[in-house]
Amino acid sequence: MAGPPGIHSALAGTKPWVRLIGILGFISAGFMIVVGVVGAVFGTAFGDLPPGMGVVFLIYPLMGALYLVPSLYLFRYATRIGEYMRDGQEVQLELALQSQRSFWRFVGILCLVGIVLSVLMIMVAIAIPFMFRSAG
Repeated sequence: MAGPPGIHSALAGTKPWVRLIGILGFISAGFMIVVGVVGAVFGTAFGDLPPGMGVVFLIYPLMGALYLVPSLYLFRYATRIGEYMRDGQEVQLELALQSQRSFWRFVGILCLVGIVLSVLMIMVAIAIPFMFRSAG
């Protein structure tokens, strides 16, 4: 083991949890994709989709695909932690931290997009009744 023991210990304690969350993210993404595709296939085959469910079956696979990205970043982070713990090279620690940074950058951008979309949806939800009221 090279490098400061405190860093090594902190990363050793973090690695299994990062790997677990990455794997759970892959499982969740796969589940969402499968549910969306299977739901769309069965709904189309039997022709009894309730109104709006077609949109849900489109959104689920898209959300699942979106979940793959942060899961991949976490999985890479855990792998690079393992490489650093094994070899102790500073460049491996730097790569691990870059993977972590990529994860947080993606999640931060996703949160900002979510906030903007939420505000827009609230504005639309408030505006729609006024538009119908003035039209009638």
